[in-house]
Amino acid sequence: MKNFKAALFSATALMAFGATSHDAQAAYAYASNQITGMIVTYADSTLLAPSFATTTVNDSATFHNNIIYPSMSDSGFTNIGTTNNIVQATSGPVTATPPAENTWTQAMFSPPLYGARSDAWADSGSPILGGGIALSNVGEVQSAPGSNDSGSGQAGFSMTISFQVVGNGRPLIFSFTDLYQLAAVSVLNQTATASISNSFSINGPDVQFNQSPAGVNTTLATANGNPPSVADGPTSVFITINTPTLTTGVSYTVNMQSQAIAAVAAQVPEPATLTLLGASMLGLGMVGRRRKR
Repeated sequence: MKNFKAALFSATALMAFGATSHDAQAAYAYASNQITGMIVTYADSTLLAPSFATTTVNDSATFHNNIIYPSMSDSGFTNIGTTNNIVQATSGPVTATPPAENTWTQAMFSPPLYGARSDAWADSGSPILGGGIALSNVGEVQSAPGSNDSGSGQAGFSMTISFQVVGNGRPLIFSFTDLYQLAAVSVLNQTATASISNSFSINGPDVQFNQSPAGVNTTLATANGNPPSVADGPTSVFITINTPTLTTGVSYTVNMQSQAIAAVAAQVPEPATLTLLGASMLGLGMVGRRRKR
């Protein structure tokens, strides 16, 4: 009996110590895209004819634990050639002292800031008139130590270019450089996910074209501290996409979408953990009944 009680106490204490040591840390996720020189030209490198083009930027942030914090979202719409910069979205404790606006690097991990933030921005360049355009987006979120926080920070960028093709019908070349970074840290009973996505599409009566280059579409994830952390970057990638030939005189809609998403979330305990906990509670009940006899 003494050996049984000692073993039961040790197992229960070990579980409690493991939970405490993990919960004393925080789950964290970070994702960012910094795109420069994004340009669309004809296959012979000549520029497209001047045409109307717009950018739409969206930020959103949500965060909650035992307290329901207000979510925040912002969006901005403008013509190409005008800087599109909107207020950083924040949620949770980070709202009180958020990182500086347009911070595209890790800003919440050390010193620790708890909550979620996202931000996106496009400069005043043009992807169709030469020189290219630059855009950046970031999502970052961190849980508070010892809590079951969950939340997400994400930033999105989308651009639509509408133009009338002239000439004898040629393909397009779409190119840009992306400096991206991903990081995720998980602890017991929490998951962390960081991802970036970038896609390019052309839609018209005779062409439906879409590409999402593998080099700039990636996700990192970790759960229950296994592994404790994963990271990718900072990595710089140059992307070139060749489109199908576009028919002379036909109108096509060209879209570029770029997004960065970071999220942490509470995780339901694994069945094995629940079984062990149940066995421990059952053992404690048996010990209590034996003492009453």
